[in-house]
Amino acid sequence: MTEKIDKLPAITNLSKKEKKILKDNLVKFHVISNVSDCLAINKFLYGQESVCYKDVDDWLNKKSTASYDWNVPIARIELWLHEMMWLNLISFDEQTQKMSFTENGLNAYKKQQFHLAYASMLQAKSSSNLAKTSLWIAVSTLVVTALGIIVTIILK
Repeated sequence: MTEKIDKLPAITNLSKKEKKILKDNLVKFHVISNVSDCLAINKFLYGQESVCYKDVDDWLNKKSTASYDWNVPIARIELWLHEMMWLNLISFDEQTQKMSFTENGLNAYKKQQFHLAYASMLQAKSSSNLAKTSLWIAVSTLVVTALGIIVTIILK
């Protein structure tokens, strides 16, 4: 019996790590989707083939979410931008500090690959929150019903 109790903190720590990984991936796909949106808007609406890093950073801050604002250090965003370069989604010119779509990035944007993944992750998060809320409502209802039965029995 004590062996099972000793394992609970390890399970709790793993669960916390999983939640952090999920949140990080959610924000990662948020960043990738929004960088793509920024590049696409500048390309198709304004005719700019490349966008200054500062403008992309401003766009990300304007489109930020609570998880983005509170949990993501600048280094992590830089890592994801480098990952986008590694995946051949964007290119970055060190001289001009401008980034632009690559052919792969433009195709991924047209197919909405990262947007769909981000939307799926948001929906999963929403479903999880709804399930937790439903559980608390069910437990609360059970407690109120049990109290009602006890009061009814006592008053008879």
